[in-house]
Amino acid sequence: MPKDKVFRVPPPENARLFQHYNRRARRRARCSCARVCSWLLLALVLLAAALAASAAVVYLVFKPRQPDYTLLSLAVSGLGGILGNASSTAAPAPVSFSPEFDATVRADNPNGKIGVHYEGGGSHVAVSYGGVRLADGAWPAFYQGPRNVTVLVATAKGLGIRFSERLLGDIAAAGRLRSVPFDVDVKVPVRLQVGGVRTWAVPVRVRCAVVVDRLAADAKVVSKSCRVKARFLFWKD
Repeated sequence: MPKDKVFRVPPPENARLFQHYNRRARRRARCSCARVCSWLLLALVLLAAALAASAAVVYLVFKPRQPDYTLLSLAVSGLGGILGNASSTAAPAPVSFSPEFDATVRADNPNGKIGVHYEGGGSHVAVSYGGVRLADGAWPAFYQGPRNVTVLVATAKGLGIRFSERLLGDIAAAGRLRSVPFDVDVKVPVRLQVGGVRTWAVPVRVRCAVVVDRLAADAKVVSKSCRVKARFLFWKD
């Protein structure tokens, strides 16, 4: 028989050796994977511990406190025609309004070692009545140093606002009672200046319920209440 027609079968010992080495390679791969996962888990634990320790040091050394915000006044313009329109004996014509609000806010940073950067980009100021958005604007960008009090004006404007007959009557009645309620909502990105380090931007939200005595630029605040929400976990109210 020709040699190229002879089929050789490997001895059984070769098959057993192949299975032995194959099992050992799989065990080594599993051990390597487990070792890598263990090191990654240890690194994450150490990183979390370092972050917690850093936050504790910042809290103890700098004693951070949340800034305080007070709405001093809310000047109203562009809504003066509501009273005349609603008091008409005929059915009110579908009139549109372009209101403007100037909110004067007192920002108080009580921290002795922490500054506050207010970023205008991405900020939003909104004024509403009865859940209806009337005007939108932006918070001015500025830096507030430690133990600083800043009085600022945030302007919000609306264009082509149309009221339903019911809402128009409600605002007119509130104006005659010299008690007109508005909601002022502020969202502004804030960065803290802690020594030479500036933190990442975190949104601060302020919501104020304010009542003014008239729909005019010289309106006086009858009552007000503001709430502040911030995501800096170490701030104290």
